[in-house]
Parts: sequence; structure tokens; C-alpha cells
Amino acid sequence: MTGDQLGNYELRPYRLLLLSFFSMGLQIPRKRDSLSWYISVIWTGLVVCFLHIYSLHMIAVCIWHWQHLWENMTLVLRNIAASVTADMYLVNRKRMWDLVAEMESFSQLLSPEKSRQLTRQVSILTLGVWFYMLLALTSTNYVVPEVPVHEYLEDHYYGSQTVNGSIAAYLLVLSDWNLSNYFAWGVLTFLIAFFLSICTSLRLNFQHFNNQFRKFVADNTRPVTATDLQLMRVLHSQLAAFVTRFDELFTRMVFIWYATIITSFCVEITALLRSDVEEMSTLAGGIFYGLRILYIVVFFIMLSVLSSLVNEEAHDVLHSLQNTICIHPTTDHPYNIQAELLVTQLNSSVVGLSAWNVFIINRGFMLTVLGAVISYGVLIIQLNPKAMKKLSGITS
Repeated sequence: MTGDQLGNYELRPYRLLLLSFFSMGLQIPRKRDSLSWYISVIWTGLVVCFLHIYSLHMIAVCIWHWQHLWENMTLVLRNIAASVTADMYLVNRKRMWDLVAEMESFSQLLSPEKSRQLTRQVSILTLGVWFYMLLALTSTNYVVPEVPVHEYLEDHYYGSQTVNGSIAAYLLVLSDWNLSNYFAWGVLTFLIAFFLSICTSLRLNFQHFNNQFRKFVADNTRPVTATDLQLMRVLHSQLAAFVTRFDELFTRMVFIWYATIITSFCVEITALLRSDVEEMSTLAGGIFYGLRILYIVVFFIMLSVLSSLVNEEAHDVLHSLQNTICIHPTTDHPYNIQAELLVTQLNSSVVGLSAWNVFIINRGFMLTVLGAVISYGVLIIQLNPKAMKKLSGITS
């Protein structure tokens, strides 16, 4: 499917997500002869420039005030990840959406009802992201009054004392936090939501393929033939090809997301258990810190689970196929050849999504990372006498 065809394709399951992308400066219309195209290009350019400039600004702040490194590390990682993955998306944007349109066209032929189910799930995911964004922006407006404004300006604007009025200083800090949260959190979160939507689409298509195969095998009105198995093998190959092509486009972005999420979680644990843990003891600080932890945990689980389900559904039909061969043995040579080819295809190829081809995302990987992070947290607690005393006071 070409880019021109994509412009006429509805992409109904992704409409709400596409509108969100436009608001974040991540999407540009196909037609260049309209005013909206020029406005979108300018808006995208402004957003990308802001992300890069703010990332460099946060790096400079960490260098300028290295004693506050732990407090700003998560923000630095978030802004860098948002900037880099936004660049990757904009470079590959046309290829990504062309492939999405191609897969949706294939899905309509395979399972129209799954398309409606995908629409519901992608819409719920997108609305969930907007709800989180609303919480983040609301908590920001609640936290800023607790921040020592002039001290913040001195730390984050290299000792600048140009703002004298308290209201002007407050508005500057509020704008700083809100713009950072909206664009950095928003771009990063909606890109992850886009990837999760594709994982959901792939999972539903494989799930439909598996259900159809089981129904077909359970149908006693006619036996399974070599032609049937060949058709199943071709359909499975087409679905597996979609996984491979999406993995090629997203694999580097997924690696950056995982590196950011895991590192940020370790940083937050370390910051929480350092000697200056009292800074998070206020209600405002607790809410803001809790949302940051919630973001890390929820998206790590969603990335891992939804990606691993693609791998599981892609190989789920193997057990049914092996049972069919064992229960209904035959001397039909073409049938046996097609059955052997399908079993070999399912066994030899690992159909799944990866992170820069370093690892395939599955449940084993998720459990390994969780075990490593928990071990790190226990080690940090044991090395921090103040944290041990605080936890002893809570448990006693």
C-alpha cells in the first residue's frame, strides 16, 4: 500500500491516537497543498526543537549543580529518550503508518470483528494516556507552590537573578514544569502507546488465526487436506512477516525505552533511600514522586506483557497442529509434507518483538528484570543505615 493510498485509508482503530499525535507535534498530513500541512510542519518543528533544547538544558543543569544529580537524573533520561525516539519516529513515520495501513487491510479480510475489538482497545489505551497526562499536569500545579521558586530558578537557570517578582517567578517555574511534562512525558508516552497498539493488533490477528485453525480442525464434516495446511502456512507467514517488519522499525526505540525505564527505576529507588529522603515526605512531593514511579512500573509491565503475548500467540497453534497430526495420521504424502513444513516453520523461527536484537521480549525477560531490580533495591536498603532504620520503624 502506497502513501497516497494511505491518505484515503480510514485507519479507524487509530483515529484517536492520530489526533493525539497531531497535538504532540508528531504527525504531519500527507497532502502538502493544504494550510494544515504548513501549520503541522511548523508545530512539529517547534516541538522537536523544544525537546532537544530542553534536553541539553537539563544536561547542563546536572553539570552546573552536580550535587542535585539524583534529583534530576530521571528527568534527564526522560527528555533524552523523548527527543531521540521522536527523531526516530519522524524519520520512519511514513513507513510505519504505511505498514499499519497494510496490516489493517489484511486484518479486515482475515477478521472484521477483530478490527472492532482493536478499535476499542486502542481507544481505551489512548484515553488512559490522556488521563495520566491530566494527573501529571494537575499534580505539577499542586507541587510547584511547595517548591522554593527563587532557589529553583538559581539552580536551573545558572544562577540567574533576573526575575524579581514572586508571581513572575512562580509563573516561570510553572510554565517550565508544565511544558516539560506535556511534551516530554506526552511524546514518550504516546510513542509507547503507538507501539502497544501495534502489539495489540498483531496479538489479535494471531489469536484469530489460532481460533480459526482450531475450529477448522474440530469440524468433522470434512478432513483437513494438504491445501488447507498450505493456506494456513501462508497466512501464518504473512502475519510473521508483519512482526518482522514492525520489529525492524521499532527495535531501537524499544531498546531506548527499556533502558530509560529500568535505569529510571533504579535511580528513583536510590534517590528515595538516600540520606535526603525527607524531601519527599510532604504530600505534594509524595504525589509527584508516586506518579513518576507509577509511570515507570505501568509502562514496563505493559511493554513486556503485550510484546510477549505476540510471541506466545504466534506459536500457540503449534500444540493444536501436533495433536492433529498424532490423532489423525495419514499416508497422504502432500499432506505430510505440508504438515512438516508448518511444524518446522513454527519451531525454527522465533516470531517476536525484540529490543535492538539484543533480546526477544517475553515473560522470562520480564521476570529476569524484575528479579534484578528487586535485588538492587534490597542491596541499596542494606547499604543505607538510615533507610534500614526508617523501614524498621515502619514495620515495628
